[in-house]
Amino acid sequence: MPRPLVALSLAAALALTPIPVRADTHSDSTQQHEAIGALLFGLTALAVIGAIASAQEDEKDQPRTHVPPATRHPPQARTGQRHVDRYALPLRCLNRIHTVHGTLRLFTRYCMERAYPPIHTLPRACYHEVRQTDGRMRFGWQPRCLQRMGYYGVRHH
Repeated sequence: MPRPLVALSLAAALALTPIPVRADTHSDSTQQHEAIGALLFGLTALAVIGAIASAQEDEKDQPRTHVPPATRHPPQARTGQRHVDRYALPLRCLNRIHTVHGTLRLFTRYCMERAYPPIHTLPRACYHEVRQTDGRMRFGWQPRCLQRMGYYGVRHH
């Protein structure tokens, strides 16, 4: 049975429920006031239930929009270009840097600017500046840090 019909039936039952009459201890005017109060209460209940049923009908009339869940799509390559995976890094940019503290490996910034177009997407937490043994500064990203962030190296980029 639809909700509005149940609500209407309940409201009608409440509004039409007889009120027990007491003995003649009350005057006629008191009984009339009680009857009017009961009638007003029943009509108010009927109005409230009708408003609720109407609001539910209005909700049903509104079209529901379905928003599909977000899916991760790889970036689309431009026409005539190969597909570029944002997480694939060119291994030719992985260089050994000799410092006073030893040798370390970096994806150097100079090479990455030319071989990896979305350089601005690389995590800043992995970016380092180091001084070589000859005093020159080198800039780049640590491979282990990048690997923890989901990046990986490929031979042909």
